[in-house]
Amino acid sequence: MFCLVSPHDRMVIPHIMNPLADLLSSKVKAELFRLLFGVRAERLHLRDLARQSGLAVGTVRQELDRLARLGVVQSEADGNRTYYRANQQHPLYPGISSLVLQTVGVVDAFRETLRDTPVRVAFIYCSKAGSPADVAKDLDLLVIGSIGKRDLEKRLTAGAHTVDRGINFYLLTVEQFKLQKKQRDQILSTMLAAPRLFIIGDDPALSEL
Repeated sequence: MFCLVSPHDRMVIPHIMNPLADLLSSKVKAELFRLLFGVRAERLHLRDLARQSGLAVGTVRQELDRLARLGVVQSEADGNRTYYRANQQHPLYPGISSLVLQTVGVVDAFRETLRDTPVRVAFIYCSKAGSPADVAKDLDLLVIGSIGKRDLEKRLTAGAHTVDRGINFYLLTVEQFKLQKKQRDQILSTMLAAPRLFIIGDDPALSEL
């Protein structure tokens, strides 16, 4: 079910974040699941996993060994390197993958759908109390750029289906954003004051608009 709207409109897709680390009580495991069971689900080398997660190599290796013993992660040698990937044949794979996509995989999923578009800045903002990506709520996005409304709807729909979440979006061109910010538009001011998770861009990029 979709209800579509535009600049001052919103697209509503039925929903389904507590942070994954909170659910697992392990930041290390959460990061490895994000990288190995997320949107890309790539085969990655130990040092790639450490670099992308921001964790120490020894810490990552120790957790990978645990996951490999459980059969959740597979290792494979390629020359003098060992690569790791999620074991898609493991009975727990569907559940872990779904959990990742509905939590920390949200940003990755929408970043993929908005790749190579004229979107300058896009972020999930917290419209109510809680985390911007709270699993119990629809996601609220502010998108700034010259992307067409239909193209954006199509891309966000794909991302929403990937992560099985509801989504509301608010689309502005850069010119509309500047004008509404100058006029201290109440809706925009609320969005900018709320906690946020960037999909495209960052705080400096937002400030430069």
